[in-house]
Amino acid sequence: MSDKRRRDWAVPPGRGHVDGIDLGLLDRADSDGRALLVKAEHSELGRALAQGRGEVVVDGEPMRPGLHLAMHEVVANQLWDDDPPEVWRTAQRLTVAGYERHDVLHMVISAAAEQLRQALQTGRPFDLDRYRADLDALPGSWEGLSADRRDPGGGMRFGPDDEASYHAARDDLLDRFDAWRADRELGDDGGEDRSTADLLLGFKWGYLDGDLARWTSADLHEILAELFPRKVMLDDDGAGLVVPSTRRFLEFLADIGVMASDSDPVAQLRRTLSRLEPRFPELMSDPSRFGMAKGIGAQLADAGIDLTDPAAVEGWMAQFNALPEAERRARLPLPGDVPRVLPPADLPDEGLLAAHSSDAPAMVQLRMFLEWLGDGKALTQKGNLKLADGKALVELLATGDVVDEVVGDQTFRTRSSTDLVGVERVFRLALASRLVRRHRGRVLATRTRTQRLARDPLGAWADVVEALLDLGVLRAGADVRGWWWDEVLEEGVPALLELLYGLAERIPAADLAEGATASLDAQFDLDQLPEWLAEALPRYLADDVDRILERLAWVGVVQRSGTTAEELYGRRRERGGDAALTPAGRWLVRRRLLGQGFTEAAEVDLDAAPAAVVRSLAA
Repeated sequence: MSDKRRRDWAVPPGRGHVDGIDLGLLDRADSDGRALLVKAEHSELGRALAQGRGEVVVDGEPMRPGLHLAMHEVVANQLWDDDPPEVWRTAQRLTVAGYERHDVLHMVISAAAEQLRQALQTGRPFDLDRYRADLDALPGSWEGLSADRRDPGGGMRFGPDDEASYHAARDDLLDRFDAWRADRELGDDGGEDRSTADLLLGFKWGYLDGDLARWTSADLHEILAELFPRKVMLDDDGAGLVVPSTRRFLEFLADIGVMASDSDPVAQLRRTLSRLEPRFPELMSDPSRFGMAKGIGAQLADAGIDLTDPAAVEGWMAQFNALPEAERRARLPLPGDVPRVLPPADLPDEGLLAAHSSDAPAMVQLRMFLEWLGDGKALTQKGNLKLADGKALVELLATGDVVDEVVGDQTFRTRSSTDLVGVERVFRLALASRLVRRHRGRVLATRTRTQRLARDPLGAWADVVEALLDLGVLRAGADVRGWWWDEVLEEGVPALLELLYGLAERIPAADLAEGATASLDAQFDLDQLPEWLAEALPRYLADDVDRILERLAWVGVVQRSGTTAEELYGRRRERGGDAALTPAGRWLVRRRLLGQGFTEAAEVDLDAAPAAVVRSLAA
């Protein structure tokens, strides 16, 4: 009887229908059945997920629907299995204290979520003892969650004008690093460790975001693969000590509690360093990566010049500057001198490309939006489209948004145009591509930009695509937070486009999803994920890859085939299949690569070429 009471409280029997599913027929003993019942209890969150919304506002507070539903599933499964039993005992205690069921669930979720965050952040296993202690601390700890909580790394971010404060914080960290090393008797490399930490902090302050407590894999790549090779002179032995010293410094920051909560997990940072370590000495000795100062320093060292002798240095510089420019470049290659060549491209003429790109669904919707806009429309106080205008645009633009959606027995009123995600995406893209602008409470067409749609349609289309990439393909500029891996996927979109360009063939979406999983596995310690998330992660990533391809097809960069249609919460989505660049997409990616320093392959004059060269080209 007690099992039934506990399970009925955790996952009440379903009633009614959702998307044609009779909730009363679902098997609650099956985890998938429980997941559907949890989602049915939160139909508004399920609707937000189906619409691709990474965040919703509930009772004035932002909420990530995917994460919230996942945490509800975790607690529901714990209660169903009575493992750990403290969860049910806590739920009973809080219910007797007068709290409503859903508030009790949220309290338990707050304790579970904190331990999950700690596990992902530090790479350590889920701390069950700490979880039990956090459950015991309820409801007091939950009642205080709305109060401001200081980040462990708070107060460690410095701007370029905060030189004195930066130096004080740097010196304090370095002194504490020395003491930390001494406590652990880490050997005789203290001077090297401190020197490396000093450089890391200096680069973080002077070249990156200035936050000494927040560290990401991207930061490590920028510092160790770009800034160190460009600016720091080290012999081979010294170069071999940098990555181990960096690893110890990051472990020190995490160990003393200074590492900011929005840093990448320590396990991910370790993996990044492990990938960089074998290549680091080669990067440090590659002349093409040297900055001017380091390049000159290397030439001086090769010439046997004592860098502490000003007269000798000035004499060498005078001789060097007297050389012809070609010889100086040959002796001192500068970054970017190494050519990167693109093979010839077989593309349609730009007139045909312009016609194809203009037919992209996003471009059609933008032109219709501009025509509807006319002399301008009034906006809300927050700068959004008015709700009545948003509703009118749903039909005009055929965005597929559902107004006042009915799910089961509930009607979800559309209260803002921002709830109409398709309309909102067109509006944000029009703003980002400068086709329209906000001015004194109205949205107005930008004449020069709109004229370019007719005068230079291919260039205007390219501007729209670049605007979407800047906004973020997954979020399209919406002020939301999605899953913790969304940023990794977003940063990988340019690489995805280059991959499609380089292979010049269709790639299955399933392969791209597997690649996304492998990329995450290379950066994060996925072994530390809870079982439910480890099992669900490939499905979540496949959904995100589908969404990325859907948006890229919407703007005309990608073409998809072999997809299957799926309808969820009244919204149709294409899943799976394979993808390739459109001709306009190939033109765009090639243009982006040329802008990054690649060069066009030179034309070969076959009449003038020696016969052997012609034969080799033909082969």
